Amino acid sequence: VYYQPLIRALSKEVCGLEALVRWIDPQFGMFSPAEFIPVLEEYHLIHLLDIHVISLICQEFAAIRERGEEMIPVSLNLSRMDFELCDIFGELEKLVEKYQVPRELLTLEITESVLSKSPALISSRIKRFHEAGYKVWMDDFGSGYSSLNVLKDFDFDLIKIDMMLLQDSNEKSRKIISSIVDMAKKIGIRTLAEGVETEEQLDFLREIGCEKLQGYYIGRPGPYQNSILHCKENGFRFESPGKRQYNDDLGYINLLSNGCLPPSALEEKEDIAPGIPLSIVEMLGDRIEFLYVNQSFQRELAIADGLSVQETERLINDKNTAQYKQIRSFLSALSEGGGSDMD
Repeated sequence: VYYQPLIRALSKEVCGLEALVRWIDPQFGMFSPAEFIPVLEEYHLIHLLDIHVISLICQEFAAIRERGEEMIPVSLNLSRMDFELCDIFGELEKLVEKYQVPRELLTLEITESVLSKSPALISSRIKRFHEAGYKVWMDDFGSGYSSLNVLKDFDFDLIKIDMMLLQDSNEKSRKIISSIVDMAKKIGIRTLAEGVETEEQLDFLREIGCEKLQGYYIGRPGPYQNSILHCKENGFRFESPGKRQYNDDLGYINLLSNGCLPPSALEEKEDIAPGIPLSIVEMLGDRIEFLYVNQSFQRELAIADGLSVQETERLINDKNTAQYKQIRSFLSALSEGGGSDMD
């Protein structure tokens, strides 16, 4: 089993891993899933592989716990035949109980194409997974012809935006991805983009509020220890368990919709509002940090004060500046439920 890291777009912290199967032969080397998965499906053996993968993941969790390391959430893929050839829920539960794996650390991924074959069966199984405490994600969203119907008919916690949409970096593709993120947030579904290969793609997805990112720019799949080491060597921090729910809550903020804007701003912008300056700030003790600023916010700072975000952050944390007192007065008014204008 190989693992590929996922990061939060806002914090750029590693928040999970996707488990991916690889077949390594001593003589012929590594086979890609495209070479052996279809064969196993044809002969109705795929469920045996998937159960084995679940077992290896659970054993990895047990080894991590034995070493006293922090456990990182892992997502794994299920095949349509897993639901037809065995009681995949029961098999998962047996292994989770055997190795004492917290259910909130395991996520099941189901591809969009699977859902059209046995919709009633899979819908009931998704409900069963949810009731037991597992999260369920839809993989490859946007790859099929019935994506919107899928969101209507199935209860997913997150959609993984198909990497093909990201590979076409034209304006039309960007608008489609922005609309997907906006729609998902409006109906309470989280978003993750696959196939992130450049800093430009990362910046765009962060700008529109896509919550999680995955791709070669962040890290390639590898054995567990190799993947963890790669993240550390490339400067990626790891999200602490205590911040997981906090960051999940931040992810519900829709940076594209007017729902997060004051009434005065709505007079000028009607729906998607990329032109309005927006930021998310975090206050820890007496220190204030910018977690997110959009391009309009950065331009506004430069025009108004000739400052960068970093310079502004330094000023609002310097007790000897007017900005220090001004921003705290503003935040105090907000925390008390009142409104305040800040010029």
